[in-house]
Amino acid sequence: MKTRNLMSFVKMLASGQIKSEDGIFTIGGRRQLIVNFETFRVMMDEMSNQLGGNVKAVYRIGKAGGKAFGEIGEQFVIDKETFLSEILELTSFSGWGNFTVEDFDEVNGRAIIKCENSVFADRQGTEPACHVTRGLVAGVCSYLFKQDVDAIETTCAAKGDQFCTFKIMKLGDFPEKDKPLVAAQI
Repeated sequence: MKTRNLMSFVKMLASGQIKSEDGIFTIGGRRQLIVNFETFRVMMDEMSNQLGGNVKAVYRIGKAGGKAFGEIGEQFVIDKETFLSEILELTSFSGWGNFTVEDFDEVNGRAIIKCENSVFADRQGTEPACHVTRGLVAGVCSYLFKQDVDAIETTCAAKGDQFCTFKIMKLGDFPEKDKPLVAAQI
């Protein structure tokens, strides 16, 4: 675990932003749930099976969750790029992978986010696998940018890449070279 993740957690705990009492765990006043990886994996596999393996539907579920996650930022008075970095740091601390913001353009509603050790990239395949995470970052960015943006996964550790990369922008702004990924993922 990187020290910066632990320090952010400790700061939030010390300031009362993280609490656990009477069976209720909250971060920023919002109730949270801690689930072990195996349980989460079984739940996600079953959801995917129930949806017929529809990666676009899984993405949309993640995106809805990301928008809700982004709402946490309303109570913090920090710039949007810092908030995105902080929320991704919390996500990293929670075990989803190690996230970094590689590019952030609030004016044009674009971002590139890198993830090492993605929770969904533990199974090898030929296609990107991090559909919930892709949705999550698209939802958070949609909330922050105050406009609907989408995300494609351009590299994925599950298919042998070194890490996962999520390119985020408005659907109509993806360049021609990304159109096959857009068609397959969104």
